[in-house]
Amino acid sequence: MKKPLLLFIVFAVLLLLIWFSFSRKYQETQEANTNNISEISGFEIAKRSALFLDKVVYSDGSLPYSLTCSEQSCLPSEHEESQTGGHLVLLYHELYKKTGDVSYRQKADKIMEYFFNKCEEQGGNWCRWNTHAMMMYYNDTGDDRYRKAILKSRDFY
Repeated sequence: MKKPLLLFIVFAVLLLLIWFSFSRKYQETQEANTNNISEISGFEIAKRSALFLDKVVYSDGSLPYSLTCSEQSCLPSEHEESQTGGHLVLLYHELYKKTGDVSYRQKADKIMEYFFNKCEEQGGNWCRWNTHAMMMYYNDTGDDRYRKAILKSRDFY
């Protein structure tokens, strides 16, 4: 009777040690991951996002509709081009204001010009899905063509 009880106790202690070892390693991994994330500032995330987007934005300022990504690369989808680019304009514009790096402003301008021209030519979603960026450009430049494009979008709401 003592032998089975002793084996049970040894087995239970062994299971507890294994469980404790794995749970501690899991906790250390989680803490390490949390520490790495908290070390990256929002500004650093924005700059890294811009580096990625530099590879996604086409030379004319247009954008793919979506991307299909693997661990090695991202490829544009085979759908039509995206009708929204205002969020990228805002990202590049804010990075320009924060860093003074003119290349960010040039990228924002190129994307804004592309979407503004599409709004002028085709109206619809090209206007309404980019009003936030057009409003920023209007406020910054006072250029009335952005105000008119914003007003054009009201017909779609």
